[in-house]
Amino acid sequence: MFVVREDTLRQKKDLFKAFLKGYRDSAAWMMANPEEAATLAGKYAIDGTQRDINLDVVRLRNASAQPVQAGKPLGSFDLAALQKGADAYRALGMVQKQIKVSDVVDTSLL
Repeated sequence: MFVVREDTLRQKKDLFKAFLKGYRDSAAWMMANPEEAATLAGKYAIDGTQRDINLDVVRLRNASAQPVQAGKPLGSFDLAALQKGADAYRALGMVQKQIKVSDVVDTSLL
């Protein structure tokens, strides 16, 4: 999830769309190639100096990813689950205003 201001999104929608495509494509590649991803992280990531830890991180990320479903691309959100989380935070007093997730999460670029 990336957070951007609405006016910035409107002004730079094509740029964000291109960025998200590249991000999604790289995530899909990493999921399909965890061994090579772990090796490359050791070369390019500032915090990826140990290949075995990199591989564990990639595997953990892969395990936590939502499965791709028909009509829902990689990176899609479960808005109902996010709404449950927002409602729970409200009930616990962690947020003061009711949040309608569908009003604040824009999935149009997915």
